[in-house]
Amino acid sequence: MPLPAEEIPVEDTPAPEVLQEEAPAQEVSPEEAPAQAEELPAEEKKEKPIDPALYNIVSHIMDDEVLFAIDPGAGVSAGDLYTLVRGTEEIGLLLVNEVREKFAVARLISFGVNPLLGDELRAAARAGVEATAYGGSFLKSNFSQSYIPLAGLKLVLSRGFFYSRPVLEIEFPFARAHTDLRLSGVVPFNILAGAELTNLYFGRFQLASVMLLGMGWAYMNGDAQELFDADGAFQKTHFSGKAFLSLSCLVSRHLKITADAGILALIDLWSELSEVEPGGYFGRKVAPFVTLGLTLR
Repeated sequence: MPLPAEEIPVEDTPAPEVLQEEAPAQEVSPEEAPAQAEELPAEEKKEKPIDPALYNIVSHIMDDEVLFAIDPGAGVSAGDLYTLVRGTEEIGLLLVNEVREKFAVARLISFGVNPLLGDELRAAARAGVEATAYGGSFLKSNFSQSYIPLAGLKLVLSRGFFYSRPVLEIEFPFARAHTDLRLSGVVPFNILAGAELTNLYFGRFQLASVMLLGMGWAYMNGDAQELFDADGAFQKTHFSGKAFLSLSCLVSRHLKITADAGILALIDLWSELSEVEPGGYFGRKVAPFVTLGLTLR
């Protein structure tokens, strides 16, 4: 016998869940992408600054060169010298040869060192000038001298330059101008300027081709002025020119040994000076020269 309707048990059945489908991602064409980027908040569009802790850390290695991140305001320049540090030990030297906005490239200039990613670089010298004090010989006879001794100072502007660098030089030839005068009677000197046209680096060794032009001068004491009928203590004597190769070897981070060899030309300016004593220093002289010096950087 069927139960009355009010007695039929009714089970509590949960309502069926309504599944909502996710809307498909809207595709953005390349043309629309820039417009959407412009709608991003300014904070999200800014580039994240380079972590200062990563400055001067080797991040890439390319044969004998390394790349490292730099602070745009750090003042790193081509020609800067850096030491390569691993842990607390200095293991090598590098020379910066290229600087970009956020990174620099440095060339390894010491043998037997293999840079590793994460090695630290520390600035070693930023004086900007290499000074070479040298002595040598101008292989041209002068009276009884078979050669003329030379001494001088060469300055090379190194900071901001790598393959080609400006050069300034003052040179003193120890030559007699007249048989009746002592060596101190006339003091000749040459002032020259030019450039290292090319620089090649082979580890600690550096080879440069150099061209210099300038003027030769002489200081004359009273006896010399009277003998040469000069109108003052300082006289222009020659057009000067030098073309040579310069080979240097890095001994320490601040010291190099430098050897130069090439041609020195002294073209006489005033025939009156050379005619007084034809065999003296004031005549035309073109000959090889060699010098050896110490370079501080």
